[in-house]
Amino acid sequence: MNDYVILVGLGEVGINIFREFFIVENDVELTAIDNSYNRVNEVNDYVKSKNPQSVDLCVYGDPLDHNALINVGLKRCNKLILALDQDADNLAVAQTVKRLMENLSEDEKKHNLEIISIVWNNENKDLFSLLDVQKTLGVSDNILNIVNQISRPSFPINILDIEGTDNRIFTIKISSESKSIGKKVLEIRIPFKIIYLGIIDSFGNCELLNSDTVLNDGDLLIFSTSKRHQNLLNRYF
Repeated sequence: MNDYVILVGLGEVGINIFREFFIVENDVELTAIDNSYNRVNEVNDYVKSKNPQSVDLCVYGDPLDHNALINVGLKRCNKLILALDQDADNLAVAQTVKRLMENLSEDEKKHNLEIISIVWNNENKDLFSLLDVQKTLGVSDNILNIVNQISRPSFPINILDIEGTDNRIFTIKISSESKSIGKKVLEIRIPFKIIYLGIIDSFGNCELLNSDTVLNDGDLLIFSTSKRHQNLLNRYF
């Protein structure tokens, strides 16, 4: 079953997250909610311009309203992304969701809900954890990286640009479905240059790679290659 994601807020960051989700065409079902008619209409028009057959993916409503959240499908939601333009607003929605989930019966809680929030001020991260927000992402994070962490955690994440070149340092998490599991790193034939920097195993142990390093489920591989190859890496890992 595909993940069902609700995006709260179509402001400065939220609209870019929405567009990136739409562009990457993953298997995620996405609905956005915002309290601005203009923003909702603008994004729905954008969706229709790209796919005239699409239904409206954005809904007008107040995310602090229990009924509005229920109406957009909170009970079947796997991931809730809080992307309003202020930490105080995201915290208020997180508190609303926390109370709402506490009042649902066990039968109504059909899915485990992961709450992810954009954080504008890093000093507020502890406040989000108190409200059961499992993941916080910085407002300065690359939008594509944010989307990949949410919808495709095994997709390569760009963690550092190497100045003066088109090379980047990436991480990629080896998923349970990866065809590279059980293989030595040097046995994986990749037709472009890649420099392996290290690996963090599922227990959090960090080590350098060598000719005998074998990839296992949950390993986090760290390497450098050209940004042009980012979308090709999943073919090999």
